[in-house]
Amino acid sequence: RTSMDIRVDTYLEDMKGIRKPINRGYLTLVAVDAEGNPVEVTGLLSETEEEKAERELRRRYGRAAFYPVRLLEEKVILYGAGKFGQELYRRLEEDAEHEVILWVDKMAWSCQQKGLTEVCDVSQICRRSDGQIVIAVMSEGVAMEIQRELEEIGIQKERMVWIQPYSYPNPQVRWKVEKIG
Repeated sequence: RTSMDIRVDTYLEDMKGIRKPINRGYLTLVAVDAEGNPVEVTGLLSETEEEKAERELRRRYGRAAFYPVRLLEEKVILYGAGKFGQELYRRLEEDAEHEVILWVDKMAWSCQQKGLTEVCDVSQICRRSDGQIVIAVMSEGVAMEIQRELEEIGIQKERMVWIQPYSYPNPQVRWKVEKIG
């Protein structure tokens, strides 16, 4: 309740005035008082059907709402069962064009204790020769560490992908304030 997500569309316009969309980004603005403490803002009303649809996507899939799933192969091995991994798993499970053939995490046992019974140990990846391995974490540093660990157990780098998820200028502040991290 202290921040707003703003969509920014970028266009290329030729000499004839024809515009072509080339980029879309999302900014998160956090309202703060004079001391820098987050303060509540009034909600933004969705006016168009497109805005309403985007708001519903954000509600259902959180940070994974605008993850570019169209860039992924049909069969996916999802690595990561944290908050973002759960959001992306839910989105891929509901997407008719993708199949999550395996969901893994280093802390699989802990995930299963929390009710995420679909999550398996990372070693299960070695039993699958198919499927693109999608590293579902927010941090590039963590993603690169996971990639190195997978290479150490014989997984080919070409099978792995990490795409920078929709992120925020300062996610820790937003997650703490909104209790979503």
